[in-house]
Amino acid sequence: MGGTIRDETKSPEPASAGVEPLVFGSGHASAALRHTTHILSSIPPGEAGDPVLARHADQIHAAPELRWIGYLSTVGVYGDHGGAWVTEETLPNPSQPRTIARIEAENAWTQLAERKRVPLAIFRISGIYGPGRNALANLADGTAHRIVKPGQVFNRIHVTDLAAVVAAALTLWRTLRRDTAPQP
Repeated sequence: MGGTIRDETKSPEPASAGVEPLVFGSGHASAALRHTTHILSSIPPGEAGDPVLARHADQIHAAPELRWIGYLSTVGVYGDHGGAWVTEETLPNPSQPRTIARIEAENAWTQLAERKRVPLAIFRISGIYGPGRNALANLADGTAHRIVKPGQVFNRIHVTDLAAVVAAALTLWRTLRRDTAPQP
């Protein structure tokens, strides 16, 4: 199993977990797409759009073994609802350049998945916290700041809960696919 990293010197953990680290944009990452069965993209779009699709859309579309795509987006695409609750049925209403770029990336992944005829799961996630990414860590390193807004509600997800949700979605897809496969 392979996973992309930005810089091979910064993340030795994937190799120790049985994941072959591939530097994003390298020839090795491109070659791996020929045998890829599942893609989970967590790379945010930049000014030029989604960097994965900018570099690899044709390769992803041509990947003969691709069976599932997941894209990590953000709850920010819902925009400001003035304190009203936002649910899965709420239509996106982004107003900031980065959330508009996220919707554009979601749409691009949707179009690719439809052309490829593979399922796509878009995960609109909130702020991620976990080891080294939390208010206490921010306080310790001097980067903490208070947000004082009457009635403010924060939406956060622990990194292990996020991983469990993605794994559950993939397991559900595999189960549904197995249950709907033609019987011999």
